[in-house]
Formats: sequence, C-alpha cells, structure tokens
Amino acid sequence: MIAITTKYLPATNHEEARVEVDDGCGHSIIIHWDSSYDDNEKLAVKRLCEKMDLHGTLQPGALYIAGIVYKTVWTFVDKKYQIKV
Repeated sequence: MIAITTKYLPATNHEEARVEVDDGCGHSIIIHWDSSYDDNEKLAVKRLCEKMDLHGTLQPGALYIAGIVYKTVWTFVDKKYQIKV
C-alpha cells in the first residue's frame, strides 16, 4: 500500500511557501504554494501521482503531533482492504 504524505513548508528568507509530497519510498516533489489556487495539497499529490503513473481514488487523513496536524496522509481507496469499525 502506498501512503503519500503532504507537508506545508512556510516561507523563509530564501524560499516562498511550498508543499512537499513524499511516498516514503524515495519519490517526492516540492511545489510552490499558489495562493490563487484553493487546494495546493491536492494539486501536489496529483502531480506526484502523474510522475509515478499512479491511478485510483485517494482518501486524505491527518497525522497529528501534539494535537496539531503535522502532515496530511493520502492513501488509495480499495474496497478489498476497507474495514468498518
């Protein structure tokens, strides 16, 4: 199973704000934050999936550290592996 994570990288003195996308297996991209676009994280995930030739439906979730969203985690939805709790 592939879990894609996105993380907002705030602007610094040297870089504009960005979004980092990573699949945990060595594939990653960083795109610049576009304030005119509504959902930069979705755009970044789509670009990584295009780069890796991945297709399907993704579901977002959140990774919290100390009660604050640290990263958004995207996984492919596959009814075969879904469980109801």
